[in-house]
Amino acid sequence: MSENKNLELKEIIKKYPQKRKMLLMPSFSSGRQLLHNLNQEGIKIFNCDLETPLGLLKKSLELQLFNDNLTLIENQQASYLIYRVLIELKAEAKLKYFDQLQLSSGSINLLAGTILEYRMAGYNTEDIEANKFIKAEKTEDLKLINKSYQEKLKQENYLDQAAAYHLALTMEKFNLKEAVIIQPEDIELSSLERKFLNKIKSQSSAAYNFKLNRNNEENFEAEFLAAYGSTNEVNNILRKITEADFKADQTTVYYLSQEPYSQQFYNLAQNYNLAVSFAGGISINNTKAAAVYYNYLAELRENPNYENQLRAADVAHTLLNIIAQLKVKKDIDQEAKNIILRKLKLFIKYFDLLEAKEVVIRRLQDLIKDERVNISGPEPGKIYLAPSTAALYSNRKNEIFIGLEENNISESQSENPVILDFERNYYPNLSLSTEKNKKALLDLETVIYKNSANKLLSYSNYSIQDSREQLPSFLLLDAYRKRETDQTLTFKDFKADAVKTTAFAPDSAANSLNLNEYFLSNFKAADKITNKKELLLNFYPNFEKGLEFLDAELEPEFNKYSGRLSSIFKSEAQLQAEEPVYSSSRLETIAKCPYKYFLNYVLGISAPEEAELDPFSWLSPLEQGTLLHSVFEHFIKEMIESSKQLDSEEKRRLINKILNEEAEKMRLEVIPPSELIYQLKLKELRERTDLFLSLIEMELKDSEPVFVERFFDNYILKLNSGREIKLRGKIDRIDRLNDGSYRIIDYKTGGDYSYSEQEYFKEGTQLQPALYSAAFAEELEAEVREFLYLFVNQGAVKKKYIRKNNRKEKLKEILDILLNTAEAGTFIAAAYDKDNKECKYCDYNQLICEREKDDKLSELFKTSAEAAVKKLRGLKDYE
Repeated sequence: MSENKNLELKEIIKKYPQKRKMLLMPSFSSGRQLLHNLNQEGIKIFNCDLETPLGLLKKSLELQLFNDNLTLIENQQASYLIYRVLIELKAEAKLKYFDQLQLSSGSINLLAGTILEYRMAGYNTEDIEANKFIKAEKTEDLKLINKSYQEKLKQENYLDQAAAYHLALTMEKFNLKEAVIIQPEDIELSSLERKFLNKIKSQSSAAYNFKLNRNNEENFEAEFLAAYGSTNEVNNILRKITEADFKADQTTVYYLSQEPYSQQFYNLAQNYNLAVSFAGGISINNTKAAAVYYNYLAELRENPNYENQLRAADVAHTLLNIIAQLKVKKDIDQEAKNIILRKLKLFIKYFDLLEAKEVVIRRLQDLIKDERVNISGPEPGKIYLAPSTAALYSNRKNEIFIGLEENNISESQSENPVILDFERNYYPNLSLSTEKNKKALLDLETVIYKNSANKLLSYSNYSIQDSREQLPSFLLLDAYRKRETDQTLTFKDFKADAVKTTAFAPDSAANSLNLNEYFLSNFKAADKITNKKELLLNFYPNFEKGLEFLDAELEPEFNKYSGRLSSIFKSEAQLQAEEPVYSSSRLETIAKCPYKYFLNYVLGISAPEEAELDPFSWLSPLEQGTLLHSVFEHFIKEMIESSKQLDSEEKRRLINKILNEEAEKMRLEVIPPSELIYQLKLKELRERTDLFLSLIEMELKDSEPVFVERFFDNYILKLNSGREIKLRGKIDRIDRLNDGSYRIIDYKTGGDYSYSEQEYFKEGTQLQPALYSAAFAEELEAEVREFLYLFVNQGAVKKKYIRKNNRKEKLKEILDILLNTAEAGTFIAAAYDKDNKECKYCDYNQLICEREKDDKLSELFKTSAEAAVKKLRGLKDYE
């Protein structure tokens, strides 16, 4: 068939309404946008597959790669292979022209990128000839690097993209379903991509190039904007969008350079809840994963304990473990975490050489600095921030172009020093920098003059960072002349007539985006701000709530700001109608602090799981306690089920075996920073298990274990008030005593600072012994004589605390008081607890309460005449 035919896209769709079609686009994002635009124009395209050249290549080679055990690698991995080639050639003193090249991330990327570009242009090692380069040494080095790189690919069974395209071109037939292939005529392709697509098209029933209908305006209309610095430029754009009432999903802001605009729009989105989607994503530096990553490198730089020479792969492996353990909640943080882990795994494979400490740190910083997250196409209800090239495929009504100052446009792409333009003239498939700049300018002119309902062209006339004036570009002048239909106009006319510069203070206070602009605007207009309260209420509606709270705080009586919430939230009686099942810890929370109970169990607020990563330790106290409880449980189970008596050494071997197994399971979930740290923690845990064995030998020799990890979840206790309460719980172990009665045992791996022999209920904050004893006595239909806390912690002052089971009636009295408190909606904050440090270590006090000794809330708790509060104070009688 003929090479390609040209038709309008509408004609192609009309000619083949039902037949399978393949739309070839430079990216999936541009393809989806084009299809969306066609749909909006009423052009329905059915049975159409979207493809990119690389995606089509992968599908074409999929079976052959599998059969030949070949792997198609990404450009990043190809760059690392070239780095290894350079390291080896430099070590062997084989390089002459590039021998002094410092292998920084920038130089590696430049050299590798040029070699990959050269290969994608269809050239190989044999095409590098001496008379085509400025120096013979350069010719020989480039030949040697290319040859060594190809050998590396062969050794690893790898194909880079160029090698994959060459392989595809040797195939006689492609296993593709019959399809009509359609492609924009101006899609930018390398020589190999073009040859590959032409071969694909030659086997298609029909192939068409189409020209996008960009409807260039004859009567060009645009508004010109100028601002003092890029930040003011972006703020001004947001004001214009608001003033003109542009619909978000009909508005696109186009940039020539991604930064600083992407970051500034992201900041606006965060500060003002602005709905924005980012074609190029946002910097990974905005994520928690990147912050942890960079913080570790900063600590490494400052840590004098490390040698001046480090193995980069070892540092990367430690970072890999830290990031792998990081707990994240936001989608962008999870995405960043995945990117960092993937890049670190690749980095570890290739960067296993000893290098200077600072070089290693810089190399790892550069590894992720240019990574982006949250990359998106245009989304419903969102402003779209995209590069100007994306305008080729867009038909949104409102188009805003920013950063159109002269230095952004005339700043030509610097000549590639690896293969100069002079040398590129001998290789027609390699683009010259002048050609690239010319095409970029033509594309920009095309999209600026493309038809749209509203068009804004903006530039920054001053660089605050460089402290210098910036001139409008010739593009702006040409657009101004086109709008005014007068080719004689000058920049002086443009500045005088078309543009008014926006600075830090908007013209009107009503147009202020934030409080700073509001103040500046008022002072600029020489007006005085007289009503400060009204000003704050205008910008911060919640400030009114704060003022109301401050007024209420000064009042001595018990009100909704200090915990009286019965008229606002469900009462405990209503909650009981839903049949909640209480645990001992839930009930104890009311006694400790009704406000904490309200936050936790009524509002359902929990402290954020922000793990403080320590590169020099493994397992948090909670994780360590979970691991030890699991070891103790499995050990006692084995003892119960064992048919023979074990001596002390056999018990030690058994529990250590269980510990090793459970620790291995835990390390799959929580990766230790290093093997050394893992082994140190394992040694510490063995000391705990040794203590456990000695404790059960000394303290529990008068009983035998019969149950471990025993649950109850529907124990009903009738209280003195007549109400019935459902209870649930789990106990670590139940032993049978010699007389046939039972002992309940609860293992503790923390400290015993809040326990004593005298305090049974501890004012209602320790209900577990009485409650569990009552529940298990009913379930076992036998006497539960005592409850024993066993502290498996070398730091505990006492290793056991015993509670005799004779307090069931007192327990009922306490539970009535606690439930009456919740039913009345009396979620008062308890008095500051300076003795047992309840407030000091409470998560809510760190984030919400901010309690202090003898504060007003403590005074209110001690003096309030509220009936439920008075009963709460009466809990002090229950020791």
